[in-house]
Amino acid sequence: MKVSFGIVNYNRLFYLKSCAETLMESVKDYDGEIEFICIDDNSKEPGTQEYLQTLADRGWTVINQEDCRQKAKKDIGKIQDVIDEFSAALNLFFETSTGEVIAPLQGDMQFIRKGWLQEYVSLFEEREDVFAAMFDAQRKVRLDHRSYEKVVVGDGATFAVQAGRIIPGAGDCFYRREYVDKIGAWHIDQESNAEDIFSVMADQVFYSSKKVYIPWFPVSIAIYTDPRGTMGRVRGNIRYGLYWEALTDNRYYEWVKQNDFKFLDERPLSIEEVASPNGDWEMPVDESGNWKKNPIRWPIEKENVPCEIIY
Repeated sequence: MKVSFGIVNYNRLFYLKSCAETLMESVKDYDGEIEFICIDDNSKEPGTQEYLQTLADRGWTVINQEDCRQKAKKDIGKIQDVIDEFSAALNLFFETSTGEVIAPLQGDMQFIRKGWLQEYVSLFEEREDVFAAMFDAQRKVRLDHRSYEKVVVGDGATFAVQAGRIIPGAGDCFYRREYVDKIGAWHIDQESNAEDIFSVMADQVFYSSKKVYIPWFPVSIAIYTDPRGTMGRVRGNIRYGLYWEALTDNRYYEWVKQNDFKFLDERPLSIEEVASPNGDWEMPVDESGNWKKNPIRWPIEKENVPCEIIY
């Protein structure tokens, strides 16, 4: 089964490097065909264009989203009025990629486990009801007190189906291309959020017959460089929140192995259980040991958040 990965980037080079480098390292044992794509929205952050060239030199397809906008302007005589450039980038990845399963990534995640790709391929090969399969470790508070259907595929890889979970529209997971095509991918020409429309369309087209699977042992963790429990986020030419480069080897977290953990019967392993810092920095955990989550709200909080002018 051919798989396609696509990272969307906009002025977050440090995260891009961590995501891309750990992704390549973690799937290099896969015997099937892999396609790597990076869609960059004309980033101005120093070093970005040079790094994108290194990806191209290693076989990645690198696309400048601004070039696509200018081409569309030349073809139709004007810049298309797109409300959500991120979802437009997801569509661009969908149109460019050729894999049977596709993984659009926001780029602010690091892979922490090697040799996991065949597990996911086995899941899609054996279970036709798979619409999406998640990558990221979840917080313990989110995993507790919920019921899961445990599914074992391939050579013993374990996944969970969470009852009532909606199809995610923002990526950071594998999608089955056939099913994404049937719902028309991301609808970016409407006033509503394209990611929300994606989830609604998936439910309407498939009448809840398709499911979201999550790994019993996660393969990635969101990169949280802000101790309040978030990451650097970009709006226009300003980056909000604390943002810093991984201390060593483009990794914020250590590599982990399944044999190092005791699997739980009742739920998948949480981010608190699998995350280990790579280097001397404190992960965003509160006094009770719970992983913090404090997304920056726009525009209410931006005056209280550290910011950096990118260009």
